[in-house]
Amino acid sequence: ANQKNQNLIELNWSALQTNDAKNFTVEKSYDGINWTQIGVVQANGNVNSVSHYRYADNHPSSGLHYYRLKQYDRDGHYDYSKITELNIKNYKPVFSVFPNPAVDKITLFASEGFGQGSYAQLYQKNGTLLKTKILTTGNSHSINIADLSNGVYFLRIVDEKGSTIFTQSLLKN
Repeated sequence: ANQKNQNLIELNWSALQTNDAKNFTVEKSYDGINWTQIGVVQANGNVNSVSHYRYADNHPSSGLHYYRLKQYDRDGHYDYSKITELNIKNYKPVFSVFPNPAVDKITLFASEGFGQGSYAQLYQKNGTLLKTKILTTGNSHSINIADLSNGVYFLRIVDEKGSTIFTQSLLKN
């Protein structure tokens, strides 16, 4: 695993004689204990030589990342690769909220997409939580604010590790 830029981790591996291999499941962890599947790469099939594979993780965050492969054979058997550790520094995703001021809804945008398990929270000026929206993977999500009174609100986006990654004030007209 290597960090290609601040928003991309590239995983490269090779496998010898993948005759029985069906696919490789790419798994990621932030603690080396709890794992989440982030992708699947199909094996090249009946090959009696070295095959090279690649997977791009477009959703890094700062800190330690652990990666491993789970190779599935056609008979359902699987094996794990060794764990690879990578420390990500200087991760700077771009977030935006529009329109601002807004009337009926706001759209949240993340240049590198929202990670699975992230969510957005909308607060009143006094800190009272009004809305929580689970953000599935993808680059944009909308939140309906038509039911809110005119005024100033605060938006907070939290990543899958529970860290606040973006905050912004909003004006509802």
